[in-house]
Amino acid sequence: MEERREFYRKKLPRFQIALRRGTENGFSEPRRVKVIDISGGGVGVESEYRFNVGDVVFGEMKLEGKPVRFLGEVVRNQGKIYGIKFTAIREDERKILVRYTIVPEKPKEE
Repeated sequence: MEERREFYRKKLPRFQIALRRGTENGFSEPRRVKVIDISGGGVGVESEYRFNVGDVVFGEMKLEGKPVRFLGEVVRNQGKIYGIKFTAIREDERKILVRYTIVPEKPKEE
């Protein structure tokens, strides 16, 4: 099955973001989760904290020294791996994210 994506997806080792789950009273305390990959349309994370498909989340990260914030929906749950689709993100912040995902990896120094 061929997967079609609107945005390029970049794998991000050792990168974390803060996620808050939507509650009846707003959002929970932020939880640090490990990013597996990210694109202009969503993010894949690994988390010890449990999320359910359909959960609304608020995420925050810093890219290029600038804050990037989003609302998203958990659309996939595979054990501790979650797929989150962005449902609201400012266009200028999405541009930072897209620009970040297409920058080549820096070679590791020996």
